[in-house]
Order: sequence, then structure tokens, then C-alpha cells
Amino acid sequence: CTSIASGNWTSPATWTSCGGGYPGQTINSDTATIAAGHTVTLNANPANPISRLTVNSTGAFNGGTSTLTLSGSGGTPGLSVAGSFFGQNGTTVFNNSVGATTQTLVVNGVGLIEFNHLTVNNVTLNSTGTRVINVLGNISLNNGVFTQTATRQFVMRGNSIQTFAMTGASTATLGRLRVNQNSTVILPNVGTTQPTAQDVTVNGSLQQTATSVTALTRFLRLRNVANTADTFLGVDLTPVSNLGSTTVVVEGEESLTCTSSGGTSTPYAGRCFFITPTNTGVQTVVTLWALTLKEDVTFPLPAVFRWDGLNWLELTNRSSGNLGDYTYATGTTSAFSPFLIADTGNAPTAVSLQSLATVAPTQ
Repeated sequence: CTSIASGNWTSPATWTSCGGGYPGQTINSDTATIAAGHTVTLNANPANPISRLTVNSTGAFNGGTSTLTLSGSGGTPGLSVAGSFFGQNGTTVFNNSVGATTQTLVVNGVGLIEFNHLTVNNVTLNSTGTRVINVLGNISLNNGVFTQTATRQFVMRGNSIQTFAMTGASTATLGRLRVNQNSTVILPNVGTTQPTAQDVTVNGSLQQTATSVTALTRFLRLRNVANTADTFLGVDLTPVSNLGSTTVVVEGEESLTCTSSGGTSTPYAGRCFFITPTNTGVQTVVTLWALTLKEDVTFPLPAVFRWDGLNWLELTNRSSGNLGDYTYATGTTSAFSPFLIADTGNAPTAVSLQSLATVAPTQ
């Protein structure tokens, strides 16, 4: 099936060589090509998966709110984009419903790809080409494998919460993972399989939960694919008893909400840490991590500070140091959230709402 005009996916007038219908209308193995200059909108869920979608240069695919399923049954399977692929509010699913166990995702030339929700089921999806992979919604791997070369960018760029779910024998090998401002990416729970990445930049937030914390538990720790180096370190918690289910959020420098770094504030590292256990009041050793250069750890004696609602309090039993590209600071607390790293004896400026004025809208 090849487009002959812009239009809806389910309109026969959009396609030629498609049996008088549209891709996926009657059989599992249709291939679809969006020709140069055409924009095709997925206005409904096709009844059957298609084997391959090609978007030629200056062509465009719009996902609407529907689901496109790619089964990769014949030829070179998967998705090839040299034009534009906009997931919009829809879902793109790669699976092996008709037998293919490996598919390719190719984005070349000036190709632009923005998935909304991306699902990989029981198939290995190899991402090749030169362009950035953007995801606006959730990622779900169900016995799925996603691989990407080390230098490619994989950008989570939604404007709200995005979930990265991995079940079964799933693995995710990312190149340069970037979390954009205003996006909060929820990683799989501590103790389960995590994605790997060669480099990680968090301008938004990363979030992770552990269902039980009774001993040293490391939150938001990502490794490279060879498992030889840490590429992101977040928070370590060591309690004297069970904290219960605990959620940790690390907020990056471009999304900081913990306090002000204006001219009246002493310096603090470019991360804000939120730790929320089920069981409060449990004495816990808290270790916070920050990238020494990237997140501006410029002070000589880092320490952990906790916001008590009025002031930033420096934790006791302080220790600090460096490990590779990271600086860490450690302290003991029995109260939680939020935390940051600043210089010993130099608490950041406390910021609170002093007044609020409201103005009636004009007609």
C-alpha cells in the first residue's frame, strides 16, 4: 500500500495497490509507504497489524489517538522514517504476532520521530540510524528488547509523568538518555530490571519506588550496558528498621523547586531530592549524589540539608567525598523530604510564600 494523497489512514482514496482498502484492513502482512509530500492520519485502529511502515522524505504520519501495530512479518521489518512520524496521542506497538522476532526502527536523513506511547512485546527492536528518538508518553516492554547505539539520543520529553515499564525478560539498552524539563520519568521498582544508558542527563525528574527498605537500598542507579560504570546515581538509604514502601524523586537543575539559588542564597548542588517513606520517624542514613561538574558542586565541604517547613537543617553525622564524576554527601535523619546538598555550615536561603494577590479577569 502506497499513499497517493494526504488523508485518513482508513480512506481507500489515500492509498494505491492496497486491494481497494487501507493497510491492515483485511490481512496481517500489509506494508505501508507514505510518499513524499503526503500526510496520513491514523484515524482508527487497523483491524490487523501491518508488517512495515515507511515514511519517505517530506512525508508525515500522524498517530491521532489510535494504535498502530507493527508485526514485521516480511522483508525488512519495522518502521523506517526519513520524513516525520508524530505519535500525537496514540500508541505504537511492535510485536511478533505473525512470527517476526526481530524488527528495526530506522530514522535517517532529516527524519523526525516522536512516539507518544511506545510498546514492545515479545520482540527485539533494534534502533538504527542517525536521528534522535523522542518519547512523549509511556514506554512498556513486555518480554521486549530495545537496543540503541551508544551515541544516539533517547529523549523523554513529555510534559507530565512518563512511565518506563519493563516486565518479563525485557531489556532496554539506551544511548544518551535525556529527561527534559517538565517530564517526570518513573523507572521500574528497585530490585527489578532497569534500563541501561551510556550517558544520562536529567533536566526534569527521575522517580523510583522500593516496596520495602530494611537495609542499604540504592535508588535511581543506572549503569552502562557493559555493567562497568554508573551513569546515574541518585539516593542511598540505610534505615535502622523498615521504612516500608518508599519513593524517591530526583529533580534536575532546570526544574528545581526546592529553594532559590538567587544572589542572596549560598550555593547548592543542582539537584533537589524528595524522599517519601511509608513509615516516618525511622532513623536513616541518607546519601545524596550529584555530578560534580554538571550540577555545580563548587563548595569544599558538601553536606545534606533537609527542609523542615521553615528552614534548611544540616543533618548530623556528616560525611562526604567523590567517586568518579560524582560528589556524595551523607547524614542521618528520622524526618523526610525535601533534601539538597550544600556547603557545611551554609544553609541555602529559605523561600516561602509571604503573600498572594488575586485580580479579577477583564471581560
